Amino acid sequence: MNLNNWLDNRGGSWERGTCRKKRHGIYTSGSNGEIKPSNPESTRRSQDLSFIDDIVISGITEADASGFIQVHTEHLFSDSEFSRMYLAERFRFLLQYDRAIAFIAKDTNGQVLGLVYGGPEGYKKLMNRFILKRIFWPLLRNPRLLLNREFLYKYRSGVSKIISRLKFGSKKIDVTSENPMPFVSVPREPILRLTGIAVLDEYSNLGIGTKLLYRFERAAREANYGSVVLETPKANDLAIRFYEKHGWQRYYNGQSNPGKVDFCKLI
Repeated sequence: MNLNNWLDNRGGSWERGTCRKKRHGIYTSGSNGEIKPSNPESTRRSQDLSFIDDIVISGITEADASGFIQVHTEHLFSDSEFSRMYLAERFRFLLQYDRAIAFIAKDTNGQVLGLVYGGPEGYKKLMNRFILKRIFWPLLRNPRLLLNREFLYKYRSGVSKIISRLKFGSKKIDVTSENPMPFVSVPREPILRLTGIAVLDEYSNLGIGTKLLYRFERAAREANYGSVVLETPKANDLAIRFYEKHGWQRYYNGQSNPGKVDFCKLI
C-alpha cells in the first residue's frame, strides 16, 4: 500500500489510534516539552549486544510511515489523533523534500527501531507551512483537535520565541567574561539542523541511537555542511548527557527557545 492510500484509509489504524504505546526512552529532542524518562524495568527482545551488528540504517521509504509514527508516539508526541495526523504529514514532507536527511534503524525482520532526521537550518518553517496546509481543513472540521497538548505546546512555544526575541533581540553572549555562560561553540555554516532522534525503549542502550547519530553526522559531511545543530529540553538530563558524550557542545543562537538547550557539532 502506498503512502497516499495509507493516509486516506480513514478506517485504518492511523485514524483509530492503534499505534502501539510503549515505555519511554531517552534519545529525544522533546517535541512537546514533556520529559519521558526511561523505564529501567523495560525488557528487550535481545540482550545479546551482537544484535547491534544486524541493525540496518537506511533512508526512509513510504513503507516506513507506520514505524515513523510509532517511534514518535512513544517518545516525542502523545498518542493522539492530532499527533498521528501531524506526524503523517511530517513524514510526507520528509519524503518529498529533497534536502531532508532522514534515516531509520531496522532489525532483520524490517521493524523500525529508531529514527533520525533533519534538514538545512530554517527548513522547519517550510515543513510547518506544508503541514499546516495539509491539516487546516481537518482542524476546521474537528476544532476539538485544537485543544490537543501538542498543538497548545507549539502555540505557546511560538509565543515564547517571539517574546524572547523582543526581550533579548540578537544579544551576543560574552563567553570570556568573569561569569561566562555555558555556551562554548559557534556553528559553522552551512548548518544542518537535527530535528528528531529516537529509539524504541525496548531497544535502548544497545547503541542504536549512537549508530543513527553517527550516520546523520556522516551524511552532513557528505553534503558539505559545516556543522549540525539541535535543541533539547533543559530538564532532559539523559539526552543532554547523550549529546555531550558524543562530542556535541552547547551554543547560543541569538533566538534560543526558553526551556531548551542548543547543541552544536562542527563537521
